[in-house]
Amino acid sequence: MSKTGFEELLESLIAYFGSRSQAPSPPPRRQEGRIGTPAEREAAKLIVGFLRSRGYEFYRRPPEEDRFYSRQGRNLFIYVREKGTLIDLNLFPDELGLFGSESAWRITNRMAIVSDAEASSLDRAEVILLEHGFKRWDHPEEMLVNYFALGDFSVFEEPPIGAQAYGP
Repeated sequence: MSKTGFEELLESLIAYFGSRSQAPSPPPRRQEGRIGTPAEREAAKLIVGFLRSRGYEFYRRPPEEDRFYSRQGRNLFIYVREKGTLIDLNLFPDELGLFGSESAWRITNRMAIVSDAEASSLDRAEVILLEHGFKRWDHPEEMLVNYFALGDFSVFEEPPIGAQAYGP
């Protein structure tokens, strides 16, 4: 009789944690901004790795903030949620060459895209964005361009529960 995926997972966890020293010790202190103890995080990584090996996909929830940027190679994407306000482009000095007449850029009410910019200019632009409350949240370039075209923030959100509940 073949084992179920859960039985295999359970056996691998027992083998993993059973090989560890069981000496009594105080519980480990949690690091700031981290959820769970190191052992709990390690167990979660094992479970996620096992499920991914079986074909399941996991999606991150979008952050609660409203203002983001993403850097893909020599391209910069600045974007906001529906309620967010896009940054004033005049905050970027002219010498950066991001939003001038000689540069390749486009803008909507929710997103600005700068293409083929110098790395040093993008580094300075990142500092300006961070100073103005933008968070870095990277996505594949095609997803970012899709948001530029549609203006619908749901392109970044996870699919409905039914779409991720089953493996291949």
